[in-house]
Amino acid sequence: MHEGHEKDKSIPEPRLILGYMLEHNKQHAAELAALAGKLEDAGRKDAAALVREATAAYGQGNAKLAEALQSL
Repeated sequence: MHEGHEKDKSIPEPRLILGYMLEHNKQHAAELAALAGKLEDAGRKDAAALVREATAAYGQGNAKLAEALQSL
């Protein structure tokens, strides 16, 4: 069987998983952004900054997941 055809058969599951994980991670990033705001309001600026950094990392990871999803 042609190798490209084998690849095509396996794409739907990874596409579904990537799509799910991307949306799931976006929700987590939004929750973390809200948490950072609450920490900031509570005067915990150092913790808020770290959570904002983590949120940015989520954004970078999500961009890569979106890119991978588009490549499928």
